Amino acid sequence: MGEKSGFRPEIQALRALAVTLVVVYHLAPKRLSGGFVGVDIFLVISGFLITSHLLRELRRTGRISLPTFYARRIRRLLPASLLVLLVTGIAALVFMPRNLWSEVGRQILASALYVENWALAGNAVDYSAVGADASPVQHFWSLSVEEQFYLVWPVVLLGLFLLVRRLRRPELALFGALALIMTVSLAYSVWITNVDSAMAYFVTPARIWEFAVGGLVCFVPAVSARWQRAVPFASWGGVAIILASAMFLSDETPFPGSAALLPVLGAALIILAGNTDRTGVFGRIAGFRPVQYLGDISYSVYLWHWPLIILLPFVIGAPLTTMTKLLILVASLGLGVLTKRYVEDRFRAPATKAAGLVWRTGNPRVFAMALSMMVIVAVPAAALVYVPAQEAIAAENELKELLAQGGEGFGAAAAADGNYATDPDARIVPSPVIAESDSWTQSTDAAGCQDRLGFDVLKTCEFGSESPDALRVALVGDSHAGQWQPAVAEVASQNDWNLTTFVRSSCPLSQAYPTSSTKYDSACQRWIDATIAELSSGSYDVVIVSALQGTSYQRSMGATNLESAAAGMAAAWTQIMASGTQVIALRDTPNPSRAGIDDIPGCVAESDDISDCSFDRRAALPNEPQAVAAEATGATLLKLSEYFCDKTECPAVVGGVLVYQNITHVTTTFMLTLTPYLNDLLVEAIEPPTAG
Repeated sequence: MGEKSGFRPEIQALRALAVTLVVVYHLAPKRLSGGFVGVDIFLVISGFLITSHLLRELRRTGRISLPTFYARRIRRLLPASLLVLLVTGIAALVFMPRNLWSEVGRQILASALYVENWALAGNAVDYSAVGADASPVQHFWSLSVEEQFYLVWPVVLLGLFLLVRRLRRPELALFGALALIMTVSLAYSVWITNVDSAMAYFVTPARIWEFAVGGLVCFVPAVSARWQRAVPFASWGGVAIILASAMFLSDETPFPGSAALLPVLGAALIILAGNTDRTGVFGRIAGFRPVQYLGDISYSVYLWHWPLIILLPFVIGAPLTTMTKLLILVASLGLGVLTKRYVEDRFRAPATKAAGLVWRTGNPRVFAMALSMMVIVAVPAAALVYVPAQEAIAAENELKELLAQGGEGFGAAAAADGNYATDPDARIVPSPVIAESDSWTQSTDAAGCQDRLGFDVLKTCEFGSESPDALRVALVGDSHAGQWQPAVAEVASQNDWNLTTFVRSSCPLSQAYPTSSTKYDSACQRWIDATIAELSSGSYDVVIVSALQGTSYQRSMGATNLESAAAGMAAAWTQIMASGTQVIALRDTPNPSRAGIDDIPGCVAESDDISDCSFDRRAALPNEPQAVAAEATGATLLKLSEYFCDKTECPAVVGGVLVYQNITHVTTTFMLTLTPYLNDLLVEAIEPPTAG
């Protein structure tokens, strides 16, 4: 079990490189599209250092003191991380709109318990997206993975050591066992990335192999004098591989999977080469004092930079600019320095002086201290969850009351009367506090009807008539097709139609496959092919389609995105129409983010005048491919834009109803007020022979 102990300047340099890649990626993702690989470097480093330490203890004593190991990890990591969570929770209470409090509070609690990666995996979060609904603590997913690794790895090593210690060559057997763990985890990572990359990015089993690679490096003997000349080439080779990964990978690369092998092997190569004597060009650069210092504060810099990126726009009331991004960079470094000096260093030693007191941090006291700090962090997090929850109860009751009353001028009915203005003092339903939950995907009858980002079999749901003679209608497309489900289902019920939904996140029905889904995998393409095959079977009389405007599609040579999207939609629709099925396209709803407002509920919650949350109609309703495809194929295009916008503006609230539940999706409440108008259009559009 050859290993190099002592201070490793190249590892500090690796940390500096890793945190630089991550911060630059988060501040300027278009400049460094693969900077997220910095996290993979951190995982390899952790695997190497922790395994080295545990192997030394096993060799020296034949055992591992688990309480001491866990106490050391707590002292090293928790004080700084919990401080950041506490400050972030307080800042969220002060600066973030109330409609975002609940989710942020839950994620702070998940981060404090180091299960944030599983929370994000369950929500199918796109980590590369920085939007109004991004959590200021979602970067804690990687820290959660590390803590879960720290919890399990010592037990695994100890168990394997006890199994192999009586063998003839125990070290080789232990190496083989860890190699097997690495291989199984890597295979799982490749598989789950192909099935559901959004989940694969966060879940611990898909990342264990990266730690294991670092652990396996510990078994490689120190480089002999014969091979010392090759060390600089190995070191620079590792740097080249990492930089190539950072420059050429992107959020469209299925990751981690096999693509993560590049940064992982690059980091392992640098650690393996060693070069701890600071000779040669690489050694001198790695040992350069600012590089070493950045590596020293990398943990705290990583903790602070993301909350600053998410919270600063709320503080200044404007999107980030080049200058504010530079301010975030400077602030992250400054806070990193202060946190390293006054928090990390103060709590790392067994005897700790903090707040003028000396803490004799034996293991029981360390565990008690960790629990106390978690309780303190939970206070603002609980407030973030509790206050909106109480407001939500009142808002839900108010919503039910107003829905029961209905009446003239409610929701879309006001727009039908030409009245788009809402009294500033009128009650708004749903309340912005519960807007996110006013979604068709969370309704009792439609829960589970929208496919996630993977694909195994077509997931469908049926509504309306069960009669075999009923008109067979299918609603098909991405989440912007799915948001029409409440109104279409109500129309189907009123007319005794049978409605089947085929809805998948980020996957509009087009044979020019959406490139915005390739970041997850090829599952979208498989879903589209399977859906077209099902809809072309002649089993449906009418297919209703809709899609998010502005989605990027695969382009043919010289074609614009609009042209490629329209051609792809037309090709898909033509196949369906060839079976005698009628295709009806619903024009997409206005997109507030295209007009400069990323969070309508937040705007309504924070503005004294809701007219400030109105946005330009032309910007929110650009030319869309469905119109072009409908003209090319003879499909019917239905437009309900007049119920969302007047001739120039689109208000956030129409007839006392909040129109948008998040960045682009419409609330179920407003959709239901569209039912009578959608009913008239659909009944008129459906061809009589088909209906008969």
